[in-house]
Amino acid sequence: MAVWDGILLAAAANQAGSTDGDAMRQAMADGLDIDPEDDPFGFEGYQFGENGQNIYGSSVIVQYMGGELKTVYPLESATAEVVYPAVGWNER
Repeated sequence: MAVWDGILLAAAANQAGSTDGDAMRQAMADGLDIDPEDDPFGFEGYQFGENGQNIYGSSVIVQYMGGELKTVYPLESATAEVVYPAVGWNER
């Protein structure tokens, strides 16, 4: 979701009040103000550690069901139960 990367960069620039790389990096390290309901990944927040990774990040597994993308893992964020084995593309 490259578009989401752009949204995170825009949030960092807004919070930093600048497009200066160091200022944006600091805003990302301090934590970005992202409404969880706007987050397609369901993370608890966005704060980037020294290694550049989101300390709240985790893996998300999705499946197409009924023509829609549904989260099946992690279970606490699931919007549907996993279907395994997955049905053929013509049935999704």
